Amino acid sequence: MYNDMKKIFSLVLAVAMLSVFQLSAQIDRSKAPAPGPAPLVEFGNFEKFTLNNGLRVILVEDHERPVVSFGLTFIVDPFVEGDKAGASSFFGDLWGRGTVNRTADEINNEVDFLGASFRTGSRYIGFTTLTKYTDKMMEIMSDVLYNPTFPEEELDKIKDQAIGGLQMSRTSPSAIMSNIVTATVYPEGHAYSDIMTEATVEAITTDDCRQYYDTYIIPNSAILVITGDMTLKKAKSLCKKYFNKWEKGEVVVYDDPAVNRPEGIEVVFSPKDGAVQSTVEMMAPISLPPYSDDKMALSIANAIYGGGGFDAKLFKNLRETHGYTYGVYSSVNSDEISGSFYASGDVNRDATDSSFVQMRYELQNMMDGDYTEEDLKKFKTMYAGSFSRSLESSDQIANYAYMIERYNLPEDYYATYLQRLDALT
Repeated sequence: MYNDMKKIFSLVLAVAMLSVFQLSAQIDRSKAPAPGPAPLVEFGNFEKFTLNNGLRVILVEDHERPVVSFGLTFIVDPFVEGDKAGASSFFGDLWGRGTVNRTADEINNEVDFLGASFRTGSRYIGFTTLTKYTDKMMEIMSDVLYNPTFPEEELDKIKDQAIGGLQMSRTSPSAIMSNIVTATVYPEGHAYSDIMTEATVEAITTDDCRQYYDTYIIPNSAILVITGDMTLKKAKSLCKKYFNKWEKGEVVVYDDPAVNRPEGIEVVFSPKDGAVQSTVEMMAPISLPPYSDDKMALSIANAIYGGGGFDAKLFKNLRETHGYTYGVYSSVNSDEISGSFYASGDVNRDATDSSFVQMRYELQNMMDGDYTEEDLKKFKTMYAGSFSRSLESSDQIANYAYMIERYNLPEDYYATYLQRLDALT
């Protein structure tokens, strides 16, 4: 019996080993396996509803932790502030510094006692808290939302800080460069033509902040994103309790003049005696709204040119080949009014002109198609990995849901992201 079993076991083992050898013979291990088709992403679940006053609400549930975030974002059409440049920013800082029921210190103490966080901006108000304190934080937020007082003494603090920052920025290459671009590219009357100065700061008053509040803080131009340990039933109940009395307002929109587009290369030079290095920047206004079909292709092309860090053309050329700089990078930025392309770096003083020549040279190479399928594949893989990791975060899923709602993107815009990326040539 033992010998018979031994023969059977040997036979089975021999057949199994033979199958393995046959399988190995069919696989060419010198080549990587061909990738399969890009999957349709299982995009995180989210719910949407709209209140009678026009407030749009997005809920992304995540019950792994007893934490919830409420973020109310206002869609404000950019406008010219002129001789009061900075007023909208100051409003955002001042908004949460006092109500008819609470001083700034009382708001801060209540929020700290709950272990929560709360902030306001020119187009935002929101908080993050433990789930059990949601109702209390909603009460604080609604008090700030409906009853701000814009205290004069708090505005004075904000203005002093701003003037100190402006004085320090006078020798900052990045601040100087930003002002040069603004003055060169955006004509008078354009929403992006404002430059904040000490004079514009001094001119801002609490009445300006109140006017901004009355004009732009309205429910029918806002999107509320709720993320975390919250059910749809509870979200609807809280929104009804705290936002139903909020009345609609008139949505204000503006027209902007065309940006300045030079016929050739326009050079603006700002000398500084004794500087040991130069900041070189190429900038061009571009038409690239957030919903543009070209956005993905341009993002990958920019990664190859200068946005891809150590692997990008700019970095390899100016740092590795020529040693002109520690780092040089590029970016493309989408915007409904005026997108932008930038390429910039701090370079050795004696290589200022040479650096610009090489930045232009690599840009021309991109225009001539001087890159490979391997370049394309490398950055597509990088983007695919980054996107896939982002889906692990409920906050990022909430941001994607906001983008779909904000820009009226197709509902499957992010679910099909990997497929569209895979098809990019």
